[in-house]
This record gives sequence, C-alpha cells and structure tokens, in this order.
Amino acid sequence: MTLLLIGAILVPLLAIPILYALSKRLRENTGFVSFIFLLVPLVTILYAGLQGSGSTQGTYQELYSWSPIGNFGFRVDNLSLPILFIIGLLTALVSLFSVPYMRQRIGDDPRRYGLYYSLYALYSLGMIGTVLATNLIEFYLFFEIMLVPSFFLIAEWGYGEPCGSPSPPRRNSSHRLSDRRDRHGCCNQQYYNKSGTDIHNPPSWDCRGDVLRILREDRPIRTPRLASIRLR
Repeated sequence: MTLLLIGAILVPLLAIPILYALSKRLRENTGFVSFIFLLVPLVTILYAGLQGSGSTQGTYQELYSWSPIGNFGFRVDNLSLPILFIIGLLTALVSLFSVPYMRQRIGDDPRRYGLYYSLYALYSLGMIGTVLATNLIEFYLFFEIMLVPSFFLIAEWGYGEPCGSPSPPRRNSSHRLSDRRDRHGCCNQQYYNKSGTDIHNPPSWDCRGDVLRILREDRPIRTPRLASIRLR
C-alpha cells in the first residue's frame, strides 16, 4: 500500500515544529523553507491523480486501519483533483509571496515569524485534508483544523496597515469647508480654490446665500467684494 495521500497530510504536520525552530535563525526567510515543504503535498497529489486516471473508476484511494477509530482513508478523483491542485499551488505561492509582507508587519521578532508560518502550515493541512476526506468525521476534523489557525492568522495579521506606513493626513479647516460645499452642492467647482473660495469669480445669485453661511461658520468675511453680497 502506498502512502502518497497521507504523506500530503504528514509533511505539513511535520513542518510545523521545523519551521518554528528555523525561524529563530532564518527570520523572514522561513517563508522559503515553508514554500518547499508545501510543494510536497502538491507533487504527491498530482502523482496520485495521475495514478488514479489510469484506473477503471478514475479514482485513487488509500484506506488505513487504526483500532481506536476503525477504518479511514483519503481519496482523489476527477472532481477533487482540480480543487486540490488549486489549494496546493496557492498555499505554496502565498507562503513565498508573504516573505516581503511579513517583513514589514513583523520586523525582527523571530518568534512571530515562527508562529505565523507554523499556523499557516497547519491551515494548509486542514484545507487539503478537508478535500481528501472520505467520510463526515474526517471532513469535520480537518475543517476544524483549518478554522482554528485561520482565526488566529486573521486576528493577528489579517487587518491594518503595514508597519512603517505613513498615517493619513489630518483634515484642516479648508478640507472641512470643501466637505460642506460638497454637501450643499450649490456651486460649480470653478468658483473655488484650495482656500475655499475665489474672490475674483463670485458665485451666482442662486447660491450665494449658502456660500455666505458656509464662510461665516469657518472664518469672518474680510473681502469687500464678498461682504457686499446680499441675500435676495
């Protein structure tokens, strides 16, 4: 009996402590080692699918017997093979392309690199096992294995701006005036400059009342031409 499919499960499982130990020395370069480990399930799944395509049923299945739980196994067929190929390829590539991103998010803390890549290996194990499962118990087990690390990955690194990114600029009075002008929607853009208004092109008679109200709320009117504007 071959052990191709169970190898696709055991290799990411064995990679978890190895990646955590290597992260103390390799830091962000641990992602390259994780990429190599996650290529193994992809290769084994493709080889199992190739063997299954030559059978009469078009499937490749491995059955195991363990006395505490009985029989269990893994299976690859024409339906699950494309899904497994996409999962195996993407998990390996994401591990590779996450190296520069995690360098910005984590910095020089080796323990956090080990935590991230260990959780990611466990996450990929859960996804592959969910598709390979042959019964509901296996499906539920691997689905839960997938959900637990995904929760911590999202909670710790799945949101926010990268470290070192500039903070958004603070809004000043001219921005507030522009926002109020947009909300009122009374005048064309040509009547305004960056400070809020253009004294050489006063607004039309239909909207000058709104302009005066906006200007009075932010600063006093000191321009004689604007001060001469009267409401109807």
